[in-house]
Order: sequence, then structure tokens, then C-alpha cells
Amino acid sequence: MYNGMGEEELIRAAAQKGVKVYAVSLYWENQTQAEASMVQIGFGGLSNEDIVLGIHSLFRAWF
Repeated sequence: MYNGMGEEELIRAAAQKGVKVYAVSLYWENQTQAEASMVQIGFGGLSNEDIVLGIHSLFRAWF
């Protein structure tokens, strides 16, 4: 499901809901080919409950 938001907009909207997501474009060898609306989500060190809350927060931020 695409919501029309770019990478920076996705990151900013997630942060407003208290969730940190990371830019994927930094890891592309050719920056011009980087997907415009892709972010990385990390789950390390989080409880199952925190993961569920974070995913719900991202849904509210992005849709």
C-alpha cells in the first residue's frame, strides 16, 4: 500500500508518533536509484508489546 510519502516525510511522520525509522537511501550504491518511499524498521531490544504498539503508531502516522 503506497501512501504517496517520500522517505524524509515517512521518517518525520513516524518521529511525530514517537517511532524511529531509518533512511534506506543511505545504503544504496547509486543514490539516484534509491526507492523514494522506503525506510528501515528495527526491532532489536523491543518487547513483543512494544513492537505491536510501534506498528500501530506507524499505521496512524502513515495512513
